Amino acid sequence: MPTYQYHCTDNDQTLEVIHGMTRAVETWGDLCELADHDPGQTTTDAPVERLMGTGMVMPPKPKPGEAGPKLKSCGCSGACHH
Repeated sequence: MPTYQYHCTDNDQTLEVIHGMTRAVETWGDLCELADHDPGQTTTDAPVERLMGTGMVMPPKPKPGEAGPKLKSCGCSGACHH
């Protein structure tokens, strides 16, 4: 799934999330739910703006205490999951 960055002008925060291309993220509440992020004092109906999206497929973040995936160079500008 693609990785996207969204910005909330109400609190000047930017979060990165992974979701399917058909998923609509329009509010701070939507974004916080996807990112497992506390909305804090910002109202959940505050609008967010998508900044960018990548075509990279990244494995999910490991849970606390779990080992993450091993990444190694694939000769391109980034690292590949093997």
